[in-house]
Amino acid sequence: MKLIYCSILCVLLSSILQQHLTAEVASVEGTCKAAAARNLAVNYDFCVTHFLRHPWSGDVDERGLANIAATLSIDAAYNGQSTIQSLLQKKPVDSATVSGLQYCKALYNKMLFTLADAVDNINSRQDGVAKNCLNMAISQAKSCEQGFIKARKKSPLTQENTESIGLSTVALTILDLLKHN
Repeated sequence: MKLIYCSILCVLLSSILQQHLTAEVASVEGTCKAAAARNLAVNYDFCVTHFLRHPWSGDVDERGLANIAATLSIDAAYNGQSTIQSLLQKKPVDSATVSGLQYCKALYNKMLFTLADAVDNINSRQDGVAKNCLNMAISQAKSCEQGFIKARKKSPLTQENTESIGLSTVALTILDLLKHN
């Protein structure tokens, strides 16, 4: 009986290893070029620059690159939260800015969970769910920026919002490329 379980385990492990070894490592430049061609919102230089900063980007397939982009978007959201905390602690801040920062703080809290769900779903190959999560995160970052525009205030979070939107868009577009390859 143990021999049967051991044999089954060996077969499963060898098939998993075979899949891993046959997975093709994606070219960062090629993937970013294809993503920029597929979606005008993807900036090729932004895409390449962010991937080349990540130590694993040269060792993964396209799904791995989508995962890295979504994970980097989480980092951008954490940076946004940190910026918000710092700005709320500074004095003097006018009431419209405080209101905008508090609104964005709530959005960024949601974004972190949404992006974490996106990464989990990319890993489990639930691309439709991952895309929905990424679209929600993009919408949340855009809403943060719009809140300041409506209040006629310069957003102190433009860089963080732009980073998160850009990285989420890259991940979303790479997932779309997977569907068409």
